[in-house]
Amino acid sequence: MGDSLDDLLRALEGQGLEGLVELPPEDGACLDLNRATRKGVPEVVMAQTKTPETTARIARCFVEAHGRALVSRVTDRHLERLRKEFPDMDIQFCEASRMAVVSRPGYKTPKTGGRVGVVTAGTSDVPVAEEAGVRLAHGNRKAIGAA
Repeated sequence: MGDSLDDLLRALEGQGLEGLVELPPEDGACLDLNRATRKGVPEVVMAQTKTPETTARIARCFVEAHGRALVSRVTDRHLERLRKEFPDMDIQFCEASRMAVVSRPGYKTPKTGGRVGVVTAGTSDVPVAEEAGVRLAHGNRKAIGAA
């Protein structure tokens, strides 16, 4: 996979992908630090398939580059590690969606005025709706909910 990914990255050089950061093989991640600039929506770290230590290392890259990191599918062990790793950071945790946002104190998400409706068919959809709301809020959009 390494050769084909390297070939692809070379082919895409100059296409706005300068913010890609490849972490060591044991972390198994290639971070898109400039995704929010290119797509208007920031990269989200999916913790479910990562160790708490790897999740914290990845989150640190985003916090250092942009002032915040969005982390989804956070377990209690992941949350404990994030709190230990970032004692001076603001950490918002949404229980239903298992989303965490690690940010520098005073970090403000830029607002664009965009609005998106999040509609659910009942309480079993609340975790997914809450995750969508967090992603939208940090993707410079206002989520308008209806259950």
